[in-house]
Amino acid sequence: MKSIKELVEEKKKIVVEPSDIEKIEVIEELLIEESSFFDLDLETFCGILDFLGVPEEQMNDYYNSILSFENFKKIPNVRVIDENILGRGGM
Repeated sequence: MKSIKELVEEKKKIVVEPSDIEKIEVIEELLIEESSFFDLDLETFCGILDFLGVPEEQMNDYYNSILSFENFKKIPNVRVIDENILGRGGM
């Protein structure tokens, strides 16, 4: 599976329409701070993937990969509570 950055680079090689160039610029801005993908709704996220040429049957894989718990934990100032501290039943 290609990264979003790789997909953007491929798309940049073939776009000529000003509106498409603008979309690429917006996606590149999102890539600067990858945690910004967590702020997107599902429809917008899938629209980006569609624009980048990701087949519909792979969109779920991209979504789960980019918005994984591991990536979420990498966001600065996010506090993740270890379930082992609380135990299985919670408090």
